[in-house]
Amino acid sequence: CSRDWSSDVCSSDLAQMLDAVLSHLDAATMIIKAAAVADYHRADVPTQKMKKSGARLSIELEPTIDILAEVGKRKGSRFLIGFAAETDNLVAEAKRKLETKNCDMVVANLATQAFDSNDNAVTLVRKSGATVDIAKASKLEVAHKIYDQALQK
Repeated sequence: CSRDWSSDVCSSDLAQMLDAVLSHLDAATMIIKAAAVADYHRADVPTQKMKKSGARLSIELEPTIDILAEVGKRKGSRFLIGFAAETDNLVAEAKRKLETKNCDMVVANLATQAFDSNDNAVTLVRKSGATVDIAKASKLEVAHKIYDQALQK
């Protein structure tokens, strides 16, 4: 797709990202997936600049490839960690993602606090149903604590 007139995430880019992830899956024992680049993309990306006409416009969106779900279908005995940046119902949404994406653990955080900061607080939701709160700390410290929890499988 053209990048000349749109900053849209192209479905072909996501397909390449999925291929890259799957090409390394066989060698992995643990997969830690970052949050999705985007959940939706423009259905029809223009190849030329859209001239201003004063008319109201609507943009049709379609879902992007769900790389986490695709990995979840193929993970076998590998330990899969997903992320959930949410605005509400943090634990409930993490549990939903845990089941629908076949994750072993989901790292949930409030989207309103996760970005534009070097610190974060998260809640880990495990397949067993257990939750682990990790208090606000530097993102590096939080990452180490997530990894420590993952090693406990």
